[in-house]
Amino acid sequence: MSTSVEFRNVSRRYGASFFALRNTSIKIAAEEFVSLLGPSGSGKSTMLKLLAGFDVPSSGDILVDGRSILSTPPHLRGIGMVFQNYALFPHMNVADNIAFPLRVRKTSDDTIRKRVADVLGITRLEALADRFPRELSGGQQQRVALARAIVFDPKVLLMDEPLGALDKHLREQLKFEIKRIQQQFRMTVLFVTHDQDEALVLSDRIAIMRDGAIEQLSTPQELYHKPKTKFVAAFVGESNLIECINDNGRLHSDGTTFAMAPVKSGKNCAIMIRPECIGISREPSPGAMAGRMKETVFLGEATRYIVNAGSHEIVAKPRLEQNDDYRPGDEVFLSWKNDDVVVLDG
Repeated sequence: MSTSVEFRNVSRRYGASFFALRNTSIKIAAEEFVSLLGPSGSGKSTMLKLLAGFDVPSSGDILVDGRSILSTPPHLRGIGMVFQNYALFPHMNVADNIAFPLRVRKTSDDTIRKRVADVLGITRLEALADRFPRELSGGQQQRVALARAIVFDPKVLLMDEPLGALDKHLREQLKFEIKRIQQQFRMTVLFVTHDQDEALVLSDRIAIMRDGAIEQLSTPQELYHKPKTKFVAAFVGESNLIECINDNGRLHSDGTTFAMAPVKSGKNCAIMIRPECIGISREPSPGAMAGRMKETVFLGEATRYIVNAGSHEIVAKPRLEQNDDYRPGDEVFLSWKNDDVVVLDG
């Protein structure tokens, strides 16, 4: 049975003034897959350690199914954890590594055999049951670590950059395996990563972390298409950030006026346009931004263009059928739909 998790105004302070986590609140629903995404030192792993019981908050509360767990020791919290470095026992074979959490809980031998067999099948490790960690690839070791973490049917599964040590091909394979297993077991998962692709593919919601706090908590689609701040826009996907002058609610930059719903009058701000939302033409059109081609890179499914437009360097990746034989130095005109322009906070 899956479990809800809540952080209520949780802080973790070291010394007099350094906050690894700052007044953080988040509610994670049962069976939800939430990723913590952010740069190193943003507080992601700290949240996992606090939930697992490896560290204690300086203030605030952590609840599982509505009950505080701060006084519950780690081994009684019913939380599974998968680490980046696998943390397998080298002297145990695959089956014994997976069985270890059950033996610690003094589970009967019959139940252990059945449960291990079930999990070996789910993680597709049946043929490797008698092998030792040194005889496994990195991807196989990580699947063993995942099997060990779920074999005792944990209330919550924590994953701390579990794919970080693997090559790109293995990461692609395993992230879909993780999602399949999470849905099959209907688990609540808190997943730490600095890889935005992992977070976008796996998550129901993503919390963007910055300096020990949550900058934005949204679905992958909302984060990508409607980021609230420049930090989120720059961190999730490739983006063009254009600083604008706010002239009584109309936004201008380098002679271009952005024809969109007026924003509140006040301080200047920035807008974001995703590269795939920008069209390129040799002919001017109303509202288009003039520029000069700097660089073209063929990517297979698209071509990446870099255009110098006034004081800005704009990246565009229009649909393949729109591509032309542009060369560095060519004069071009950039256009986009008004709905694709996002006004950002600081």
